[in-house]
Amino acid sequence: MAVGDSTRARAEVAQWRGLPQLRIPAEIAEIALGVGADSAARHRDLARAGPGGDVHVPGSYLAMLVMAATHDRDAVMTILNAARPRGAFLHYFMRTPLFDSMRDDPRFAALYREVSR
Repeated sequence: MAVGDSTRARAEVAQWRGLPQLRIPAEIAEIALGVGADSAARHRDLARAGPGGDVHVPGSYLAMLVMAATHDRDAVMTILNAARPRGAFLHYFMRTPLFDSMRDDPRFAALYREVSR
């Protein structure tokens, strides 16, 4: 997927709806990729999304999708902070070049240090 390709990202998320194991990530992605949605409301909804507030696997992939489609750092950090499990899996995804533009964000750096232990 090309960076900034929100149309393709939304199409991919629509396909997730048909897979039971991706239903919750699909709902969260739909919030994150909301077209014309108020940014503050979208971020508030993201913070409440998911069972128990946690975004389970493939939450990390969801953060990558949102980053590629929107470059919305706040939405990406909301998703990454809620991602479970922590540790090697999240660390692996945070190393992808897609997140290079976020490496200077103190929130990203702190989470990266946490999952790198």
